[in-house]
Amino acid sequence: MTAQTGRAIVNFGAGIPWEMREYRVPDPEPGAVIVRITMASICGTDVHLYQGDFGAAGGGRQNPSIAGHEFVGRVHRLGAGVTVDTVGQPLKEGDRVVWSPSIICGRCPACLRDVLPSLS
Repeated sequence: MTAQTGRAIVNFGAGIPWEMREYRVPDPEPGAVIVRITMASICGTDVHLYQGDFGAAGGGRQNPSIAGHEFVGRVHRLGAGVTVDTVGQPLKEGDRVVWSPSIICGRCPACLRDVLPSLS
């Protein structure tokens, strides 16, 4: 199988113009989903990152980050063990999906680190 690539807008720090970069599409880890993003928005958080309201001290160049926590797309690949979405509906490659940062799944790394409120 030929390695696939995808493009992303990358933020390097406050006031530094964002750049379009190309990356290899990874194989999904067990329990993960690779989504081909078809549309994303720029929200207030992204604007604050660009303005330097939080992030690297002094607004200097920081590790590249790909902003975007508001998007829609299609399931590209499912990792081992993934058969349903966060609400228990069957999930397969090609399905349309939307990311909602306000849904608490109870299974992702953020939920498991107690970063988000519990489901109970």
